[in-house]
Amino acid sequence: MTESGYYPSGAEFDPSAPFNEEEPQYRSVEVDVTLTLHKKINIDISENYLREEFDKKKGTTLEYYGDDLNEEVCSNVVLPNKAYHYIQGNTNKGRKAIQDLKDWEIEDINSEII
Repeated sequence: MTESGYYPSGAEFDPSAPFNEEEPQYRSVEVDVTLTLHKKINIDISENYLREEFDKKKGTTLEYYGDDLNEEVCSNVVLPNKAYHYIQGNTNKGRKAIQDLKDWEIEDINSEII
């Protein structure tokens, strides 16, 4: 057997040599992803639902007295699970980003005034 092709001596037929390794095969699998996101944002809330309170340790704070602060957030902000409705993808990467935004579900939302 003769060696050829500029391989190091003895490596041409060595299956453990890096250039002789097989390319990995990929398979599509379904995974369940849980992701927690956090972001401070400003939203507009009716003064009727806000009350200033004073605490010696915290100072003056705003307290929310409406029915559901999370609902206020959802009505004021386009959350990632709804963003795909509002963007365009003019490139393959953009179209993939839009598809990646689809089908996320909010399992838990917690809002507080800071």
